[in-house]
Amino acid sequence: MARIANRFGRIEPRRVAGAYVRELLADIDRKNCWNLAEHLGLTGPQALQRLLRPRWDADAVRD
Repeated sequence: MARIANRFGRIEPRRVAGAYVRELLADIDRKNCWNLAEHLGLTGPQALQRLLRPRWDADAVRD
C-alpha cells in the first residue's frame, strides 16, 4: 500500500483500499463486496463499492 497510497486523494479511500486488498488475499470462500464487508465488520458494502468506482487512476496504480 505504501507504493500506491499517493494515488488516493484522501486517507479514507486509502484505508479501504488496503483493507480490500487484504480481504482479497484472505481465506474467504466467496469474495464479493457483501462478504468482504461482513468479514471486515462493516455494516454494508458501500465503502467497498465506492472504491470500485474509480476516481483514482487505475492504470497508474496497476503500473
